[in-house]
Amino acid sequence: MAFFKRQENFNSLKARLKGGNFRQITDNFLSLSTVQLLGYVFPLIILPYLVHTIGTEKFGLTETAASFLGIFTMITNYGFPYSASRQIAIARDSPEKVSEIFSAVSTLKFLFMLLSFVILYILTIFFSKFNQERVLYLWSFGVVAGDVLFPIWLFQGLEQMRYISAINLSARAVILLLTIVFVRTPEDYIYVPLVNSVGQVFIGIASIFIAHHKLNVKFTLPKVHHLKFQMKEGWNTFISGAAINFYTQSRVFIFSLFVSKTLVGYYSLAQRVAGMFQVYPIATLLNATLPRLNHLYSTNKIKSIELLRKMQRYSTYYTLVAAPICFIFAPQILRLVTHESIPESIVTFRILLASVTIANMNIFRVHYFIISGNYALFSRLHTIASFSGILLMLVLTNIYLHIGMAIAVTLLELGIFITTFILTRSYYLKELEQ
Repeated sequence: MAFFKRQENFNSLKARLKGGNFRQITDNFLSLSTVQLLGYVFPLIILPYLVHTIGTEKFGLTETAASFLGIFTMITNYGFPYSASRQIAIARDSPEKVSEIFSAVSTLKFLFMLLSFVILYILTIFFSKFNQERVLYLWSFGVVAGDVLFPIWLFQGLEQMRYISAINLSARAVILLLTIVFVRTPEDYIYVPLVNSVGQVFIGIASIFIAHHKLNVKFTLPKVHHLKFQMKEGWNTFISGAAINFYTQSRVFIFSLFVSKTLVGYYSLAQRVAGMFQVYPIATLLNATLPRLNHLYSTNKIKSIELLRKMQRYSTYYTLVAAPICFIFAPQILRLVTHESIPESIVTFRILLASVTIANMNIFRVHYFIISGNYALFSRLHTIASFSGILLMLVLTNIYLHIGMAIAVTLLELGIFITTFILTRSYYLKELEQ
């Protein structure tokens, strides 16, 4: 009976998805899976090589720079990954409207990139932490430029992710080859961000070409009121995105303010591997489904909520099975990456697994506020979480080092989970009553 019940649930889920083109969602999921998997598999191939070639300390330096540059990626993204993707998902049947959104968002992202580069350049002149590794930070900025060129929010909104897979495969292969060719000694660590920047810029340029020639998306000089509209639409999600960035992407940089470069390297390894468990397949599934949920919510709120809750349940089931396995085999998993046993990375990885488990059990639920257009509440939730999280990180890292950072991250995710669970229950009931 249990088997037939699960089969019935799966068929029910498939039927709901079919209403919005099940094949399209499957295609998006497989394409995004390829993108996300390549984004982690190739680094996992490169990681052992980098750790062996440049050493844990130099690896920690490159990760610190990448973590700090994540702040500028947050600035250039503004709130567009959510707001623009949602607009395009709703207006995808109007090529003129899609081109209008694309033009305005792309222009704003380019202007934010120029502002970001000026800020970074000033930092590398007047602050010793950045001046000592000036070339490292400036070359790392290429990843930000590539991200600006890469309108993944456009492909997600149009549910046309299959084009990105081939581009990513080519770019990751180039990055792998260039890393092996140019990074041969510890002093070559400076080339790591340059190689990554070349790959990201390649992806960006190729995706713009595809958007223009395959998807018929045209760039036109945007009108001022279109720019203002996109700034307004993206503001709340920008605030929430900035908050999320500070307690996710900037962890390594914050950690580097308190500990040695070697310990930063140990923590970076653990976070990178734990992040793979979160990104694939759960975050990939979310990104593949989110445009469909946005579009469905605009036509049938109840079905959208029912589908969202069911996707969250399946994500939770997967996590509760996978997390204990990863915990038990943590030493073996990390040894595959580093080719050595590092106690600091193992204990950090196991604690971070708890944070990833909690995040996966909440990942669809928390995006209800985006799907329903309640950006203000989404923003407030993550702003409060950001301040609380940074405070926890500063206090616990100062006392317990890498273990303290991992505990702080876990406590933060637990707080977000509890708050989101309470809030969404009341909102679900209101939607269903209406």
